[in-house]
Amino acid sequence: MSYSAAHPTLLYSTRDFVVTESENLSRMIISAAVVCFRRPKTRGVAVVTNSRNINWHDREEKEKSVRKRLSFTNPSLRGCNSENKGRSRQLQLVIFVLKNPILETISDCVFVSGTMADDDINDADTLPYDESYEFETGEEKSERLKRLRENVNWDIEDERRAFFHQFKDMTSVWWNGHPNLKDIFRREEIDWILSEFVKSDDGKPTGETLVDFVIRTGYRDEPELGADEDFEFWRSHENLVSKAKELMVIPSLSLYDLIEMRPDEAMRLLTHKDYYKFVASREFRELPEEFRKACLPQLCEKMCRNFFWRWALEPFLEFFTHRRLPILCCEQIMKNLTNEDLHTIFDVVHIYENDDNIEDI
Repeated sequence: MSYSAAHPTLLYSTRDFVVTESENLSRMIISAAVVCFRRPKTRGVAVVTNSRNINWHDREEKEKSVRKRLSFTNPSLRGCNSENKGRSRQLQLVIFVLKNPILETISDCVFVSGTMADDDINDADTLPYDESYEFETGEEKSERLKRLRENVNWDIEDERRAFFHQFKDMTSVWWNGHPNLKDIFRREEIDWILSEFVKSDDGKPTGETLVDFVIRTGYRDEPELGADEDFEFWRSHENLVSKAKELMVIPSLSLYDLIEMRPDEAMRLLTHKDYYKFVASREFRELPEEFRKACLPQLCEKMCRNFFWRWALEPFLEFFTHRRLPILCCEQIMKNLTNEDLHTIFDVVHIYENDDNIEDI
């Protein structure tokens, strides 16, 4: 079995029980355990590690410290034992501590059993503040954020919420080296994070907020054609991102920037000849075949933009707006349409151009 210091390994999961394992635990591992526990109908969570890492000396004092840092404030936690296990919303917590002195206050084994309603779990139960954020550079925080994001199942609300609290803590001390959030998140994920912040904000002054951080990254909330596809494209070819940033299509534009670019912007910057010269170049032909095949549809989509644009503009003006909108307004609308959408406009008009019911379109 392979281990990762940063990522817990899911050993097995049933409807009632979840077990994760790691050689060296961090607060993120504890968070993963609590997230699993918060799943509906889950009765228990265990995070286990190699017993050689356990320091058995002064365990009682360290357990008290860990209990405090985990911030489990539910009164039923106190005095929980085998005699009152059956009481509703009660927890039994068994903790061991890592041998490493630096990690003295980090749990090495957490076992939670019993039942607890979702209403009994608050933000403090999810994850303690990680002081290590304050000592990381912007680049180190970016790498940590990417790892955290990769381990979140966005379809599971509890995992999303645990990630949100980690991200919020991290951004509160992120002073420089801000990442491009579009390289890490989908647009709808950023929207969810911002809306979650608005819902959780209690109105108290807290200095720099998550929204301030998003603004500092330069993120703009605007529709991006093909953003999800580009995100998946680069995730599938992570090892070639740096190469794509070095490979220039024209002197002022790299292959990476071209693929990330909106089609209407590429239409203004590049000619068909530019595309032809690039794909025929030795530098492009030396790229791995799989990557070249994946790039070609992206390049064709942008190269054909002007063709679809010209074919759809007049039908759009004539039949969909009846020339009631200025051409600039129509172009703003068309900027948010894909080539497939533009082709559909032309097809619809071509099919119905002689139909008496054309006014109904």
